[in-house]
Amino acid sequence: MLDHGIPWLTIQVGLELTRAHLALGDAGAARTILTETEGVLELRPNMGSLAEDARDLHDHVAAAAGSAGAWAMSLTNAELRLLPYLATHLTFPEIGSRLFISRNTVKTEAVAIYRKLGSCSRSQAIERAVEVGLLDSSIYPSPANLTQEG
Repeated sequence: MLDHGIPWLTIQVGLELTRAHLALGDAGAARTILTETEGVLELRPNMGSLAEDARDLHDHVAAAAGSAGAWAMSLTNAELRLLPYLATHLTFPEIGSRLFISRNTVKTEAVAIYRKLGSCSRSQAIERAVEVGLLDSSIYPSPANLTQEG
């Protein structure tokens, strides 16, 4: 029922619904809603940060729609709880003590995360998780964003 008559509301609702469908692992519905939202943005292009958010979300939807993205969306709650810890300097035993699980459980879950994200290291897993929208890119920047300019 939302249309370009109240564009900021329509776009904001569309972006939130897209994020919700991504979180639920429904990349098809997320893509449909984002396409409708982008249609409103075409009619009302001067929407400031909402347009930028839509572009960022477009990349996440595209990554989630691929076969690797589908695997990434199948992470269990335990794996999702572990994922942010993989971006830290902590060892598996240290992560285990913080999560109150054994080192072996951490290792088993980490290996499952690597497999589902199509990576073979912690850094690749974090990079892929940011790419598909499982981790916030502002907190975990990609290695390309960390290089010095000049």
